[in-house]
Amino acid sequence: MIDPVPTSRHHFPYKNAFLGFILVMLVVNIATLVTEGDYGYDKYMSIVVTLMLLFNHVAYQYKLPRSFRPLAKLLAWTWLSIGLSYIGTVVLR
Repeated sequence: MIDPVPTSRHHFPYKNAFLGFILVMLVVNIATLVTEGDYGYDKYMSIVVTLMLLFNHVAYQYKLPRSFRPLAKLLAWTWLSIGLSYIGTVVLR
């Protein structure tokens, strides 16, 4: 007998692979920043974007315990607004 197709609204078969990809991007971005030695305000753009991806991915792709769901979503939306304001500030300078 054939198993039915999952009908979950949040079914994303590669969510662990994408989480690994985001974490590798974060490590590479931090390693690049450290090896260059230039810590200017405009050098953190890739880290900010990667953290935006990480927090949103964890908050919306994983089934967290009921008490952590609102906190994870609040962190994701807060970091999204901080990240967008940072990007806007860097671009306007």
